[in-house]
Amino acid sequence: PYTTLFRSIEDSGIKVEKEYVAKVCGLIKEKATLTNEFWKLGSFFFVRPVQYDAEVLKKKWDSGALEFFTRLKVNLSALPHFNHENLQQVFEETATEAGVKPGQYLQLFRVLLLGESAGPALWDTVELLGKVEVIERLGLALGKVGSGIAS
Repeated sequence: PYTTLFRSIEDSGIKVEKEYVAKVCGLIKEKATLTNEFWKLGSFFFVRPVQYDAEVLKKKWDSGALEFFTRLKVNLSALPHFNHENLQQVFEETATEAGVKPGQYLQLFRVLLLGESAGPALWDTVELLGKVEVIERLGLALGKVGSGIAS
């Protein structure tokens, strides 16, 4: 299925490595049963969100969220090894610094990065997106959410 997905991604004008597409397929293969489902379930790996799940934002965004995610962005930027274990640790440490439980902002983190509240394993997804992309997506999302155009 990754060959078909790779061709359709290239046909849409997105430049991407075959190895990256194969890794994406590995993460979403559990949920995708048909080839055409791969794009629907994994498009956020290739295209940044233009909208964010309004229901989750309404439910999870609170007065401490902007400060938390701004701090998280700084902490992620300083991370020398952008891998599953370090990502989870930095998220938990940032939560401790902010005086909140890590689970309080976990779903919101997914929405800020992907636009959606569901998807493959979060830390594997964040690792695959990569440090530069995650930092940029967080910055864009915080700008949009902060200006009230998130939905």
